[in-house]
Amino acid sequence: MSSGGAGPVRRWRLVRATSLAIPASVRRFNERRRARRIRTARPWLIAAAILALAGIATFVIYGTSLLGVSHLRIVGSGFIGNAAVKEAAAVANGTPLASIDLGDVAKRVEALPSVRRAQVHRDWPSTLIIDVTPRVAVAAAPVGKSFDLIDATGVVFQRVPAQPELPELDLVTPGATDQSTIATLTILRSLPKDIRDQLIKMTAPTPANVTLFLRGGRQVIWGDASDNAAKGRVATSLLSLPGTVIDVSAPTVVTVK
Repeated sequence: MSSGGAGPVRRWRLVRATSLAIPASVRRFNERRRARRIRTARPWLIAAAILALAGIATFVIYGTSLLGVSHLRIVGSGFIGNAAVKEAAAVANGTPLASIDLGDVAKRVEALPSVRRAQVHRDWPSTLIIDVTPRVAVAAAPVGKSFDLIDATGVVFQRVPAQPELPELDLVTPGATDQSTIATLTILRSLPKDIRDQLIKMTAPTPANVTLFLRGGRQVIWGDASDNAAKGRVATSLLSLPGTVIDVSAPTVVTVK
């Protein structure tokens, strides 16, 4: 196309050069530069991927019921009963297993008077195990026509309607912090078998005034909870003598009436 006397107008067009048009040295430089960028970015890309996966895993474990509690297994509840332990544990179905504070669950279960100890474990993927150790009664304290069961530490943990086959403790205020209870249980643990087998009841109006009532209407005035081994030996040796009251409160000076 012409305009007046001028020659034809040239129209320019940009064309992408082929690789053959780029010198080999330039191509090698560009490849090395690209490789360096990839090497520099790779650790960040890997870290980002790991963080993303960790975030997803954390959300699944702690924020959803996918790994939540679907089964509560109770071991060793005995007379306490699984229902009472489950209620005390207060763990709802679907609660993420990883988010459960095992110590808190154990404390809630141990708040039951009849539980001496509770241990809580996770069993992945969806089971919570509560291992219960019930209290064991070593004596019973009368309350009207009923009896309170007392364990070896003095804890009163259950009331029963009839007297069990246990020594009866006649105490003013039975309990783990009551000094008369502590003294009586200390003496009870120390009794020789010959006396323990005949024991029916122990009274302790004060910690220093403990008396044992044996079968056959015999009594052993024990006094306080000191020198128990010596008192036990002396009392056992005196059981063969006539008399209904044996006083070993001072084991070096004993009397039999």
